Amino acid sequence: MDTAQVPTAHPLMHHGRPLLLDLGGTPTPCPASDLEQRAATVNAEAAHPIWRDVTAVLIRPDARIAWASTETDPQRRAAECLTALRTLCR
Repeated sequence: MDTAQVPTAHPLMHHGRPLLLDLGGTPTPCPASDLEQRAATVNAEAAHPIWRDVTAVLIRPDARIAWASTETDPQRRAAECLTALRTLCR
């Protein structure tokens, strides 16, 4: 694969908010008053094998990973993500 054709999260980081990448095929449900207001959410596929079991990644505005999950239950994943986001946005 030509690496020039591979999409990155970089263009999505310009808004200055955390970015939640849903990688598990099932969106992480988020109450509008909490997560959706604090972070941008993108459904994505990760082709690299390192992400094989990862279902969601929360990226800080400085592009560092704040939290990653292998949780397959969307409700539990949402609760974990919300806890990480609240810690990040204190």
